[in-house]
Parts: sequence; structure tokens; C-alpha cells
Amino acid sequence: MINDFMNKRPLIIWLLLAYGLCMLPADCFRWIGSSVERASGANTGGLLEWTAHAVLMAGVAYHLMGANKNRQINDAVMVVLSVASVTVIAVSIELLQGQLPESFSRGFSWSDIWSSMIGGFIGVATQQLKKLLAAS
Repeated sequence: MINDFMNKRPLIIWLLLAYGLCMLPADCFRWIGSSVERASGANTGGLLEWTAHAVLMAGVAYHLMGANKNRQINDAVMVVLSVASVTVIAVSIELLQGQLPESFSRGFSWSDIWSSMIGGFIGVATQQLKKLLAAS
């Protein structure tokens, strides 16, 4: 029982990060964009937000796939379950953001869902690559 929880602890942390960070007001992250723009001289636009969604969902998908350490579930089924889970998580985050007050400067965005999905695919692919490399 304790070992099962310890194996899933990184997944729980990534889920808490994903939901927690996405519920904060947008102003909490403005300094990141302005720092990057100042350092690079380029206008980042929504690129940083999309990257943040992709990285968070990549972490969730990676650890979701890794939670199947004993291979109790077939890899193909686990890939489908992970992608479906990331989709549900991404949509739920966007629905929650749509309910936040206007002062949070957050709202529902299909582009955020797509970037989360791309991150989810990257996390699944990374975990599968790790398994392939470990097997060889």
C-alpha cells in the first residue's frame, strides 16, 4: 500500500501543480514573460502560456504512464488511457478557468487545450522511449 502511494506521488504532485498554477491570476506570471522578452528582445505573445500548459501536461502524462510500473495494464491500453486522462484534465482546467473572476484574466481557451494535448503526447512518448531504451 505504501509502495503504491510512493510510486504515484510524482503524479499527484504534477496534478496539484497543473490545477494549482492554472487557477492563479494571470498577473502572477507576467514577470516571466517580461523577463524573457527583455532578455531575448522578442515578443513572446501566448507562446509562454502554451509552453507552460504543454510542460505541465507532459509531466502529468509521463508520470501517469509511469504509474503502471508492474505492467498490470497493456502498454497500448495505457497510452489510450493516458491521452484520454490528459484530455479530461485539460478540458476541466479550462472549464475551471472559465469560472474564475474577470480580475484573474483567465478564461476558456481551445489553444490551451491543444497545447496541453501536445504536451500529453510528448509525456507519453517520452515514457515509452524510456521503456524501450531500458529494455534494450
